[in-house]
Amino acid sequence: MFKGQFKEDHPNGEGTKIFPDGSCYEGNFVEGMFHGKGKFKQVADGSEYDGWWRQNQIRGHGTKICNGGTIEISGCFDARGLV
Repeated sequence: MFKGQFKEDHPNGEGTKIFPDGSCYEGNFVEGMFHGKGKFKQVADGSEYDGWWRQNQIRGHGTKICNGGTIEISGCFDARGLV
């Protein structure tokens, strides 16, 4: 389910996407992809990532948090992972 802005039948701009398992992405979309600042909450393990995305992949500065609020990874990410 998606709630937010559309352009040419694709999520574009600010929005929220809720997946069948209850996981949720809130943030910016470009042509239907996570792109820009956003937050993803994973239901299965309770983790979340808050930071920058590019074409559905984590890119730029962000923080991944474990269930319970313990910081797992914080820093700048590129195609190889944490830089």
